[in-house]
Amino acid sequence: MAFRKILSAAMLTVVPAASLAMTTPADASSRWMYKSSDERASAEWTEYGELNGVEGNVHVGFLEAETSSTGGYAWGKVIDYYCEEGEVPGGGGHGEYSTEEWEEEPTCDVMSYRWMEGGDISFTIDRKLNTARLTGTLYVDNHGSSATPPVDMTWTGFGELSQYTSYEKGTEGDSTYTYKYESTYRQAEVTGFIGAMGFTDDADDESWGSIEKTKTFERGTSR
Repeated sequence: MAFRKILSAAMLTVVPAASLAMTTPADASSRWMYKSSDERASAEWTEYGELNGVEGNVHVGFLEAETSSTGGYAWGKVIDYYCEEGEVPGGGGHGEYSTEEWEEEPTCDVMSYRWMEGGDISFTIDRKLNTARLTGTLYVDNHGSSATPPVDMTWTGFGELSQYTSYEKGTEGDSTYTYKYESTYRQAEVTGFIGAMGFTDDADDESWGSIEKTKTFERGTSR
């Protein structure tokens, strides 16, 4: 009887210890969350004709500007082509081409490829996405040759506001996550200039623009 009592007491002291070991660090987890918002305007354009100080006679460009803690940030690129009469980058008639065609089957000679980046600039955008404006100077690099042309671009929104939402929830290994992206945007007319290039100073100028604000939310748990 004495032996049985001692054995039972020993078992009672072991079980709680084992139970405690199973409920400690193995169940610990870390949580994280990220939020951001952004306001931006973008423009694409084609300028026909020669420009002072620039190679080629057709100039295809893209620029995006966004708000930042320092007042604004902008970046973009311009491809300068030389096209024979009746030719446009990518082939086809006037205005009958796409960005993909420029890259795959250019019928014009590429003269230069210029990168643009925000230098001393100011970018403002109205909360209802009616207007946006970029002013100041841009830094332009062409394979080591640089310039700082002035910029004054205005986006004027038109048409209805559009909205886009993307939502995702899933698991990767020991982590679970939730991701949500919201965008509100509208089309915009682009006016103004970058250096010698004006958006509306010639009848054959072509440009497209948009104004947008976005929100991003991410949340996750990892073990």
